[in-house]
Amino acid sequence: MLGIARPLEHNNGVMSEPPDKTSPRIEIRIQIEPIDVAAEYAAAASPHSGGRCVFAGCVRPDENGRTIDHLDYEHYAGMAEKELRLLAVEACRRYELHALRLVHRVGPIPVGEEAVVIVTAHGHRAATFDSARFMIEELKRKVPIWKAAPAE
Repeated sequence: MLGIARPLEHNNGVMSEPPDKTSPRIEIRIQIEPIDVAAEYAAAASPHSGGRCVFAGCVRPDENGRTIDHLDYEHYAGMAEKELRLLAVEACRRYELHALRLVHRVGPIPVGEEAVVIVTAHGHRAATFDSARFMIEELKRKVPIWKAAPAE
């Protein structure tokens, strides 16, 4: 059983490998700034992980049949982070992940940029794919983050 209830280890705000190698490293953020996908991918690395999966949800140029140049994202501050953390802990328990990183943007996000990035790490590829899908599907179903197209 994974020791996911123990606090994560930090080193000047940077996630580090848990000392016993059994607790997953979880990082959840909601931010306005663009997401550095390569940095999130690198931060999920572990010598114990044979696979890392990245899901990046990007803003498309059309929404509900209308051409747009951006989407506006809002969230219920505090509650969204809490729900994301609960989902991350559940994913780590269910799929025995080594690491899970999730960054979601809020505010106006231009077409082509990432609105959400999820990175999962495990010893084998199947768990990384399955856990990334679990996270995005449950996020969309449960987490109070909303998108809106700009008014015409």
